[in-house]
Amino acid sequence: MEEVLDEILTEIRNTILTKNKCYGNSFHQTIKEYGMIALLICLTDKLNRLKTACRHETVEDTLHETVEDTLLDIAGYAILGLIEIRNMEKNRRRKPNPDVIAPKFETLKEG
Repeated sequence: MEEVLDEILTEIRNTILTKNKCYGNSFHQTIKEYGMIALLICLTDKLNRLKTACRHETVEDTLHETVEDTLLDIAGYAILGLIEIRNMEKNRRRKPNPDVIAPKFETLKEG
């Protein structure tokens, strides 16, 4: 099992890195623009493809994706989502909240 797991993880990693290089980090840009709902849309699209693929063994589109291809895509998007979440958390820890350090004038007036 470990050997197959390593093979699959390497394949997913290589696919993510290759697509990221080709498309210029477009997933990150889409998340920046639309928020995490973009991840849900990507995953929903892939899950719909998976439903079709499971019924017909292949997705009937120009790419002729198989069940395996679709599962690899779902795993890739899940990993990209995790990367975005961890980067957001890291950025929150790094950037101090300016309202805590120097409260806005309106906040001082109210208090």
